Amino acid sequence: MDQGSVFAGAPFRAALYAAMLFGLVLSAAGWFSYQRVENALQQNIEEQILEEQFLLHEILKNGGRDSLDRAVEHLKNPLSTRRYLIGLFDETGLFLAGNITSAPDFEGWHIVSTQGRGFPGMQDGNLLNAARYSKFQTVVGRSLEPKNAALMTLIEGLLLFGVVIFLATLALGYLLSRRSLIKLQIIERTLNQVSKGQMTARLPVSTDNDQIDRISFQVNKHLEQLSALMTTTKSTVAAIAHDLKTPLSHSFMALQHALAQLDQKEDPRTSLEELEAELQRLGTVFDTILRITRIETSSARTHYSLVDLKDIAEEMHETFLAVAEEKGIRLELIVEAQRKTVVWADHKMLLQLAYNLVNNAIEHCPAGTTVTLVTRLEGVTPKLIVGDDGPGVPNEFRAHIFDPFFRTNSSRTSGGNGLGLALVRAISTHHGATVRAYDNHPGLRVAVAFPIAAEFRKGQDL
Repeated sequence: MDQGSVFAGAPFRAALYAAMLFGLVLSAAGWFSYQRVENALQQNIEEQILEEQFLLHEILKNGGRDSLDRAVEHLKNPLSTRRYLIGLFDETGLFLAGNITSAPDFEGWHIVSTQGRGFPGMQDGNLLNAARYSKFQTVVGRSLEPKNAALMTLIEGLLLFGVVIFLATLALGYLLSRRSLIKLQIIERTLNQVSKGQMTARLPVSTDNDQIDRISFQVNKHLEQLSALMTTTKSTVAAIAHDLKTPLSHSFMALQHALAQLDQKEDPRTSLEELEAELQRLGTVFDTILRITRIETSSARTHYSLVDLKDIAEEMHETFLAVAEEKGIRLELIVEAQRKTVVWADHKMLLQLAYNLVNNAIEHCPAGTTVTLVTRLEGVTPKLIVGDDGPGVPNEFRAHIFDPFFRTNSSRTSGGNGLGLALVRAISTHHGATVRAYDNHPGLRVAVAFPIAAEFRKGQDL
């Protein structure tokens, strides 16, 4: 595994940035804590020194010189570490008692520096306080070493804590980055397999449900769609080849016959008319394929407007009424009068959609059947429905009737080219609608459910 890719991964970089930010926050918090602790320790030392000064002055006031001498010697005796400092001098500066032998040349607070191991900026040495009372001078002090030791412990603890957290964060970032890299490498290998034609390859999705897993789930959905599209494309290509083979053969035969008639000085008009009819059939197929392709790939909505499905249904009823009667089929129109079935759509496309649905029903129904054209609102959903009580479509074929060139007659000897309902689906998808085929008990019912006009229009304007 490329370690450079691991370190360059987003999780590791995020962990590094988090560790750096934590370091800055810890530094600021540590400095604040250091100042608070130092002030607290300094104040505690000063309070102890002042209390002892007050005690010495009380002893001198109540017991005199002798009591003060005994008190000083008693206080200095058990503390041989030199952290406790005390001295007693007369008014001339003569040493009387204690472990400070030289009279101070100051009054109040003073620090006597010594060689220490303090952190840079720490006050090393002893903190002294000199005061005069009556005819005597007292000096009380404390070593700053315990305070510095406490501060050093605090600093070392903060540094250790910071280093541990920094390294732990980087280690966690490394592990997460390595884990993400493994998943990305799996994605890379899988997509490489797909690019080589293995359309069944899919990405693994773990139970972690992290961002990569969610992306993998979406990629798998797209791969499923791509696989289905490839399958449909292959089927369509095969169907086109199969459907075009017959008219091309007929056209070739008609052309050969016409040439033979010309050689025999006969009139080739009949053969040429047959050739023209076959070529027109081919042109119709190609025109329909191109139209379906343009609709499926176009996102233009320049000719959209508010269209009432009732107007579409009434126009189709008027168009096919005579055709249906000629075939002995009853064509009924049922519209919902209470509420308008208005959709945001291309008027010409909707006419084509309705035309194909009604024409398909009439073409495949025998005499004596009824074809019903219905517009209504189901809840808030506008629907255009074309149903019949004819022979219907078997259950195993019903899901495929919207596929290009699909016909239940496998011999393909029946009329039509199998593109009418494919064009219906393309127009429906272009309008954000869904088209479904149902068993009409008996017969077939095809329903196109449109989105609410205002919501679909708003979605297209975004």
